[in-house]
Amino acid sequence: MQQTLTTPNRRLWPPRTLAIGVLVLLLAVALGTYAGLRAPWGTKHPQVKEGIAMRANGENDLVMFDAEDGTQLTLYADNLWWKTDSTEGEADPPCLQKPGKKSDVEVGFLWIAGPDGCARPKALWVKCL
Repeated sequence: MQQTLTTPNRRLWPPRTLAIGVLVLLLAVALGTYAGLRAPWGTKHPQVKEGIAMRANGENDLVMFDAEDGTQLTLYADNLWWKTDSTEGEADPPCLQKPGKKSDVEVGFLWIAGPDGCARPKALWVKCL
């Protein structure tokens, strides 16, 4: 009588365990990506809106902005980085120097959490169009 030696058909990981492991890994990657994008450190990318801006008066640096999508912001011209087709600088964008004059602009802003827990928009830059 001759005996044949066979090795049992064993898998390293049972199919159910493997499927659960893959799902857990995918969930961890998704949660890590979400947390990384919402983290308070690292580079932040501002929202950019196009619209019309106007300096409110000649007494202060208050600028009102109405975006094409209805977003409204209040800007302070003395604390903005600005750019035109040919120049750039900080404080008092050339297209917003004359009170009451409406100008087409592009505004970059971030939502900043205040001490009371409410978020407020903070304008970072203006591009005169």
